[in-house]
Amino acid sequence: MNNGIDTRYTQDRELSWLRFNERVLAEAKDEKNAMILSVPEGHDKPLKYPLMFETCDVLIINKIDTLSYFNFDMDRVTEFIICPKTAQKNT
Repeated sequence: MNNGIDTRYTQDRELSWLRFNERVLAEAKDEKNAMILSVPEGHDKPLKYPLMFETCDVLIINKIDTLSYFNFDMDRVTEFIICPKTAQKNT
């Protein structure tokens, strides 16, 4: 124990995180990638996580039945995906 932290698990978590990052990068190199964007996550998610949307070939927007409950702008999400740098300046 080091400052209340069991160091036996620290390294395992760090290695697990590194393996996860390696897997994400490997998947980003696949020929085709799909991204799922949920309406409750917001139309500005492509601005928050641009790499995910830059590497995807197909975008699936789900939970569209909740559109009336959230401030989700379909035109804005399209703009954010097509021209993220321009859209970011205009927000």
